[in-house]
Amino acid sequence: MNPRQQFLSQLNQYAKFVSHISFERVGLSLRRLVSSSYLDNLNVLMVTGTNGKGSTSLIANEILGQHDIKVGLLTSPHFIELNERIQIAGQPVDYQALNQAFDEVKTVVDSVSQQLGEAFGVYDILFLVAITVFFRHQTNTLMIEAGIGGRYDPGRLLKPKLTALTSVDLDHTDILGKTTELIAFDKLDACQSHGKVITGNIDQRLLAKIIHYTGLNQIEVVDAQQAVNVTMQKAGQVHLALPQQEAVSAKTALLGDFQLHNIKTAITLCQVYLQHQQQHQQHQQHKQQEAPSFIQKCALALQNIKIPGRFEQICEQPTMYVDAAHTPDAYQLFFDSLSRHFNDQPMIFLTGQSEGRDHAILVEQLQHLASEIIVSQAHTRGQAAEVLYQHLQQTKDKPVLHLCPDLIEATALAKKRAIALNGRVFVVGGLFLSGEVAAIHRGLDHTGVYVF
Repeated sequence: MNPRQQFLSQLNQYAKFVSHISFERVGLSLRRLVSSSYLDNLNVLMVTGTNGKGSTSLIANEILGQHDIKVGLLTSPHFIELNERIQIAGQPVDYQALNQAFDEVKTVVDSVSQQLGEAFGVYDILFLVAITVFFRHQTNTLMIEAGIGGRYDPGRLLKPKLTALTSVDLDHTDILGKTTELIAFDKLDACQSHGKVITGNIDQRLLAKIIHYTGLNQIEVVDAQQAVNVTMQKAGQVHLALPQQEAVSAKTALLGDFQLHNIKTAITLCQVYLQHQQQHQQHQQHKQQEAPSFIQKCALALQNIKIPGRFEQICEQPTMYVDAAHTPDAYQLFFDSLSRHFNDQPMIFLTGQSEGRDHAILVEQLQHLASEIIVSQAHTRGQAAEVLYQHLQQTKDKPVLHLCPDLIEATALAKKRAIALNGRVFVVGGLFLSGEVAAIHRGLDHTGVYVF
């Protein structure tokens, strides 16, 4: 059994649903695994939101890396490999190191589980493994992406005083609340009192409610939409402008206008963090050159970064993109970008949905933009392809449709049709579908990508 298989096998012991939320079990474990002095001296940036958390975390991680700050990054879910979730200085932690940390974690959580009579879930274990690895490497700056919400996320145990709220949409309403206001408040509770929240793609009416809510805990709100100006001049090129700094342009693999919101949020998050760090440093000899160099380092970060599964090009012949959009807002932003920047060639869509997802916006946009549609389904939680196919058959402007439930065959067919039409392939319908297609393209077993 290789290190990867060993880690997945051990993690599988905790692949069970935990019926109630408890900071106690994770908190007790955390204090036994790492020193209190380490926890007390951490600099934690926590990223919450409905859409854009992963992109914002990865962009901010890259920006801080350009400033020679070693960041411990915890995100979820992964796109292809599970160890994408735990990174140090921009590199996934190898499975051997994860196994070593797991051995420590298992001993502790088994003891705590027996003490409290509570079961640990997979996310609990991954969180504890990540912090244990960061502690071993003495990584003092952490970027933590919230799992769901913020109020009950274990990242809150690290007492972050700088958080980001990327966006708010109706998702996980059974857990977070039935309105965007309630969902926002849940996510905002990740931030400690007297901290700062960077808001991303938030409408002004909700932003006003957020400011009133955070004011109860003396939390300052910084609106990223006002703090930095980011425009996409054309697909793959962005223009960055900050007050009192020379504007710069950068080529980037980040495609889609929706990434502009994430770039703004990430830049503002890093700027606030670096300003805070400067205020607590005794040596300020580089203060004069920090301001003009910051935006250039942001441009370098955007040139270097490639975010898996976020409007990612995975193939050149034919051109093929995958995107993990799965909420109504995310679909709308994705298709808006296609309309503006990719309407010069036929569009062939490979699509399918996860069980329980609303099909309305997906169907509406596909019928207007697609030259041809191949309807399939992911191995993980994929809705039967026939369901979406029937909805598409009922549309007024029905494009050419292909029903192909086998995802391997569907991927091959999409490429074949793109070559025949001299078009591009776009894979859209959620994380599981996009990730599994990317795995198939790489020759991997797509059925094992999302075990967790």
